[in-house]
Amino acid sequence: MLINGQFRIEKVQVLNWGGYSDLQVMHVERAGTAILGPSGRGKSTLLDAMASVILPNPQEFNQAARDDKGQKRERTVYTYARGLTDRRRDENRRSGTTTYVRPPGTNGFASGAAITWAHDDGRRVTVFRLAWVASDTTGADAINANTIYGFVSGDFDLDRLNGLTGVRSGSSPLTKTTLSGLIDTSRGDLVDSSQSKIHAKMRSVMEMGKSDESQRLAMHLLRRAQASKGIFNINALFKEFVLTEPLALDRWGTALEAYREASRLYDEYEATRRQLETLTRLPQLAEKYQHAGKDHTRKTSLLLERAEGTPARLRIWHAHKLLDWLRARIDDNRLTTAETNEDLQAANTRRTHAKTTFDNLLLSLTSAGGDKAPLLKVQLDTAQHNLDRIGIHRAAVSRRLSEFDRTLPASQGDLLLLQDDLSDMRTQLETQQIALDAEAKAAVLRAGMIAGQRKSVAHELHQLSSRRSNISPEAAQLRADIAAATNVPLDRLHFFGELIQIKAEHQSWEAAVFSVLRGVAKDLVVDQEHFITVRRFINEHDTRMHVSLVPVREQGSQREPVPGTVPAIVELADSPFAPWVLNELVDRFSYQLVERDSDLDTKRASHLNGAVTRAGMRTAAFGRFAKDDSVQRYSFIGWDTADLRRDLEQNLASLTAELAPADAASNTAQATRDDARDRAQRLTTLLEELDWSSIDTAPAADQVRQLQEEIAEANTPEVTELQKQLDDARTEMTESELHAREIETKLTTLNAAWGVLVDLEDESSLLIDDSAVLDADEREATGTLGFLAPPVDVTTATGRALRAAIEASYGQAATDLQNQLVSLRKEREALETAVLATIRAFRGLEDRNQREIDESIDSLPALLSIHDQLLTDDLPRTKQRWLEQVDQDMNTQLRGLLVQIDDDRRSIVRGLAPIDRVLERVAFRVDSTLTIDVSDKPSGELNEFRSTISEYTSNTRSLTRFPGHLS
Repeated sequence: MLINGQFRIEKVQVLNWGGYSDLQVMHVERAGTAILGPSGRGKSTLLDAMASVILPNPQEFNQAARDDKGQKRERTVYTYARGLTDRRRDENRRSGTTTYVRPPGTNGFASGAAITWAHDDGRRVTVFRLAWVASDTTGADAINANTIYGFVSGDFDLDRLNGLTGVRSGSSPLTKTTLSGLIDTSRGDLVDSSQSKIHAKMRSVMEMGKSDESQRLAMHLLRRAQASKGIFNINALFKEFVLTEPLALDRWGTALEAYREASRLYDEYEATRRQLETLTRLPQLAEKYQHAGKDHTRKTSLLLERAEGTPARLRIWHAHKLLDWLRARIDDNRLTTAETNEDLQAANTRRTHAKTTFDNLLLSLTSAGGDKAPLLKVQLDTAQHNLDRIGIHRAAVSRRLSEFDRTLPASQGDLLLLQDDLSDMRTQLETQQIALDAEAKAAVLRAGMIAGQRKSVAHELHQLSSRRSNISPEAAQLRADIAAATNVPLDRLHFFGELIQIKAEHQSWEAAVFSVLRGVAKDLVVDQEHFITVRRFINEHDTRMHVSLVPVREQGSQREPVPGTVPAIVELADSPFAPWVLNELVDRFSYQLVERDSDLDTKRASHLNGAVTRAGMRTAAFGRFAKDDSVQRYSFIGWDTADLRRDLEQNLASLTAELAPADAASNTAQATRDDARDRAQRLTTLLEELDWSSIDTAPAADQVRQLQEEIAEANTPEVTELQKQLDDARTEMTESELHAREIETKLTTLNAAWGVLVDLEDESSLLIDDSAVLDADEREATGTLGFLAPPVDVTTATGRALRAAIEASYGQAATDLQNQLVSLRKEREALETAVLATIRAFRGLEDRNQREIDESIDSLPALLSIHDQLLTDDLPRTKQRWLEQVDQDMNTQLRGLLVQIDDDRRSIVRGLAPIDRVLERVAFRVDSTLTIDVSDKPSGELNEFRSTISEYTSNTRSLTRFPGHLS
């Protein structure tokens, strides 16, 4: 039915829209035009093109144009502009392929539609919507950003767009500036990027509604009609287009959404509570773990040198302790020496007095002995001197024998037995000397080996800092030698493994990659230009290693890695060899990645070279299987050296910790060997000097006695008394002489010991003065170490023995420190296990934690921050306040919902009255009309709903018990 005074569609233009390529024009008859055709022929596409012009954004295109019944993939202005024709997914549904009529990467083009309306009075208006689709446009947002709208008072053919160009190269030719030249603004034509301005112009000129609100409702109704399908009965028609939605539904939706949000927040509080419970012990564990790590680091640093050639810090600590001990021993030596000097002074007084007494008595005896006495006196003096000399020598020999736990022989026969015994002892010492020599050499060799290994590892670490690869030092040196001798640039000499690296997200397949590529990783890759030169060098020189030389040939097409194979999980270094490396990997090492060893038996596609498990077992030739678990420090694969550097640093710390005790053991072994050698030499000298005549006092004593008897024959009673006194004086003189000699020997030993102690004190002081002062961390680290006093008698020990005892003391300190480091490592490992268990428990609480927190010790700081934030948030108090507020808000909303239900009922009843009056004038059947009968129907569900809400919004019930009813 035509109504005069209307604007009706006269022409529709579609430009590059959906399946319509280029410009297509449809003319519409004044009385209307029906669009017929089978499904998929473009009816809905044409209507959606018209809707994109008429209806406001965002667009809701016709349901018939959607891709699937689930309505999950609606058409958009982008898919219409590109001309989407098909979407397909692979077998695993992990990736898909989309087909377009105008795919990305092609030349840019204009897309859109224009509608021309004609009025009975001859007026015409055209409204268009156009978008520029550039070559790289890939989404609806980009389309909307380049969309322009227009209103023209008259016809506007879209073929006028031909020849338009952008203001600058690469820019869109469809802009307000370029299109303004095609319209007449003086008659009210308008071009703008704002759709609302164009629609306002259209509603005004075409008189769509009496007010802005009626115009808005008209547009809204048109959108609902355009996007709707399947209206088959009057009830559906009334609900869809006549009745407005009850406000109670909005209130209920709002209340339900609020409850859902409250429920979500409640779940968040519960999740947070579980997190806090899980992390409760973490700070204490973390503190112990970090303290153990810090303590281990501090103690390890004691075994390190601050600079090359300087002593370990433990040696400085030991020097401080030793200096205190030495000063105490020097003070003891001074006191003992002073006391010994007093003893010597008394002994000398006694010796002088005894000599004077003897001489006076001998003079008196000679004077009383007549003419013969003077000659006998001379003879007696000589005999007595000889007896004294033998006695002194005998005492010295006795002291020397006491070193070997032996005593002076009583006879010539005893001497022969003693000599045999000492000879056997010397043989034993010589045998012992051989063993001590071997032990000393072994200790020196071990200390030297550890020092050499430590130096080598330190050198490797230094070299590693200047290169980004995991090749061995020997391989790096070979490459440097080749470059120096042949002038081939270093960046043209690569080992295959340097050019690839396992992707970070696939590190768990490291064993598989190493198993497949370990052999080829050591191949030296050289380009064709330098290959002959490098091959000649390797042929003419002893490289002292296995070298496999590979020429890189020019590549044709580049192969793509097969998903799920080794080449697909490695990345390539940025180098000229990258295309060749990729083709080598794909052609030779396309090993399928499988989980179980039984999967190795599965038949594989012909383009695969084999299969390998995550653990590193792979298929091999002739139906064999291979797995290489040998430890190799240098894998040659990758340019990330963090793991290798960490291994070398740990190795260096371990070798440093071993070096101090090894050095101390070496010094102690050498000192023990030297002491044993000196002891054997002293025994040999004693055996050579041991003679019976030199220690036998009987002949000399007999001669003295005989001379005394001769003098006594002519003696008077007075002389006899003098003779007796003379014998006593002689005994006193001999004893006093021996006593004085012993004190002199002791004093000599004390003086020698004092000299050694002072020298050691000077050495310790110099070592301390030349070294940095122990800092607070070092002092704290040594607080648990005990100082073992050198196990030696400083009053009798030689300088060599004392130095050996000092090294033994230092060795004990180093051993104690090593034992503490072992204990700390075990403690830290146990604590790390406990921390990781807490991290695993935290990650297991919810999926989000697994995404945000790694299952590694590196996540500890993040978890501690989370724990601190949880404590700061004061969860229990916050939760209680929140629950109280939620109860109050939800009660208010639910009570308001009951009120709104009653209001909606009254509004519906009032709204049906005018509709009923209209229906009374509409003929339905012969002599009959329609009417609306309003009646209340009891609803058990509504009554139950009212009852439930009333119960849970009362003052006696809490909303925290509501979930069972609102779920």
